[in-house]
Amino acid sequence: MKPHHLALIIGASTLPAAGAYAQSSAPAPAGEVMEVVVTATKVKTLASRTPVSLAVVSGDDLKANGAADTRRLAELIPNVQLGDGAQGGVEVTIRGIGANNNTEVGDPVVGINIDGIYLGRPQMAGAALYDVERVEVLRGPQGTLYGRNSTAGAINVITNKPISTFEGSASLGISSLKGKQGDVMLNLPVNGLLSFRGVLSALKRDGYIDSAHAPANSFSKDKSDKDNTSARLHALFRFAPGTTLLVSGDYAKDAGAGPGAVAYTTVQANPRGAAGRYVANAKVEGRYDVTGSGLTAEFNHGLGFADLTVLAAHREQERHLVYSVAEATSGNSNHSNWTQNSLETRLASNGTGPLQWVAGLYGFSEKGKPVVLQALGGNTLFFQRSMETKSVAAFGQASYAVANDIRLTAGLRQTQDQKGRVGCSYPFAYLNAQGRGDLTANTIITEAPDAAGLPPCPAANINNVPTQTWRELTYKLGADYNVTPETMVYASYATGFKAGGFNDGDLTVASNPRAVLYDPETLKSIELGLKGRYLQRRLQVSAALYSYDYTNLQVKTNTTCLNGVGTCAVTQNAGKAKSTGLEIEGRYKLTPAAQLSFGVGLTEAKYSSFTTQQGFNWTGLKLDRAPASSVNLGYSHSFNLTGDLTLTAYIGERYSAKYEFGNPANNTRFEQSAFNKTDVHLTVSSVVGDREWSVQAYARNLEDRNVITGFQASSGQNAMFLGEPRIVGVRATFKF
Repeated sequence: MKPHHLALIIGASTLPAAGAYAQSSAPAPAGEVMEVVVTATKVKTLASRTPVSLAVVSGDDLKANGAADTRRLAELIPNVQLGDGAQGGVEVTIRGIGANNNTEVGDPVVGINIDGIYLGRPQMAGAALYDVERVEVLRGPQGTLYGRNSTAGAINVITNKPISTFEGSASLGISSLKGKQGDVMLNLPVNGLLSFRGVLSALKRDGYIDSAHAPANSFSKDKSDKDNTSARLHALFRFAPGTTLLVSGDYAKDAGAGPGAVAYTTVQANPRGAAGRYVANAKVEGRYDVTGSGLTAEFNHGLGFADLTVLAAHREQERHLVYSVAEATSGNSNHSNWTQNSLETRLASNGTGPLQWVAGLYGFSEKGKPVVLQALGGNTLFFQRSMETKSVAAFGQASYAVANDIRLTAGLRQTQDQKGRVGCSYPFAYLNAQGRGDLTANTIITEAPDAAGLPPCPAANINNVPTQTWRELTYKLGADYNVTPETMVYASYATGFKAGGFNDGDLTVASNPRAVLYDPETLKSIELGLKGRYLQRRLQVSAALYSYDYTNLQVKTNTTCLNGVGTCAVTQNAGKAKSTGLEIEGRYKLTPAAQLSFGVGLTEAKYSSFTTQQGFNWTGLKLDRAPASSVNLGYSHSFNLTGDLTLTAYIGERYSAKYEFGNPANNTRFEQSAFNKTDVHLTVSSVVGDREWSVQAYARNLEDRNVITGFQASSGQNAMFLGEPRIVGVRATFKF
């Protein structure tokens, strides 16, 4: 670990603070770090001149590092943690702030957006990263320009769009765990008006949590496997200079046995597992079947004084899960169908004067007909029959240059969120009388009817039909100063807001509405930053120092159900939490053929006031998944072999200090000890005209670390989700 400690002292850190942006950036002169154009502020700006904490990873970097989905971003960016959670959700933590309620009543705390479209369900957040131009990760509250559920930050995935020349690519790969992966892309310009770009992607891999050979069963699949297929089609209409319409459709299916969890006591007793693998002796064979699709239209038109953008989308998700936790003796079944619609209309100035601004309106609606089966006690099940969310917002942000090198920024967003749901508890005896069969306390329902197929709620038990509206004004104040033509410093004060929600429960809301309601969480943030390019632009560095104050931080726990029988998942509001820290990241072009990526993330994230529902005092304890330090180093070197043949070697190292998970229900804490991971790859490539091919051999997690990435308490167990083991493989790509 000494190299990591030394890197920490000298301020080294992660993979790219910047990456290629092929459609908006010209190649950098030999020996310079490439400048990157980003759209983090809803307009095009240079990353080195954007006064926010921003990390950018290019599509080429994603592919080179095997980032098949958003979970891999945790290996590339400091102060960002991603992992599996309960019910298949992706849990994102930025600067020590995250959310772990992946149920139908939960919301993410980091907004994930694909081509500007916010994804409402946590299960959608594992989006495949294929044919991607870049990923922008914004740290800190995005309460003005993004708003909804982005108190901790936002992840923006920007895909490649159609271009005016014909091109295509194909990629095939094999890896350990019988992994097979393939991508095909074709860009087809029809004429000056219309161009298409279509992509197909597939990934299949065995699981690394052994449930097929567990002593008590003979299941057909291991847990934490992958069987994913995805497709995307863009159609770009260029009606006139400055007037375009982009119509996009996408489809994705994630299938398999689902994420596997291992009892914490098992991980403690044998950190590597028998023969390097853990056994999950689950009660039921897992089923994970999530399909999502979307249709998006983006219209852009230049009005002279400003650019108009209208972005409309419709998305659907269907989810079928069957699972049991670790060594659980019972199983759970979750089935749901969701639709979301969103519309954003905004104007952005396009002049070169001292005033630059953007303003818009945003609307979002989400409807679900979930059938969530949750045992409230020995003989009762709770069903969520329907849920609905509506959110509307008006926002604006402006920057004014009070001098040639000094700009002031102010932004406002007024948000109104409204949620409603219908829930009902069913005694087994009542369901049996309605023809649902012989249900007992240990019954596992693997195929549930949709909401329309359920028997009516017992008249005395229509007891969870709340509706609530929350309104919040969030804002941002900032200033930035060009100290030199290549160095900028900035300061900002910003606020964030995440709507409240409802818990499950067997209680008449009219008698105690607060029993099922949890409040919104709010955030106040102060940030100081620096961005610069030095040594003839061979070195690019960015740094940020921040301090957060959270009020009513939403924390998921397991506690006695509201009817006093059994255990239920409940979200409660912690009193207050605080996170402070520092990030330094960048790239250094040692020679035209050699580059060093570096950075560091330092975080202290703690509850400053929190007493759990069971009366345990957690004040001063660390927040979940918040290591005190994380360090990444990457070095790549290219060698000209002969003619057009090039060999590129890369080694990347990630270190994380220890971090914790906590179960507020029984006052238990769990620890992932400090660890390091090494990634290496060798790539042979050739470029001749517009044809290019490459073959890459790679190894990820060379040390084969078993790292805890998530936690779930259920069925009386504390179960841990684990990251991928060592993965080795080879991948071939051909572009034309």
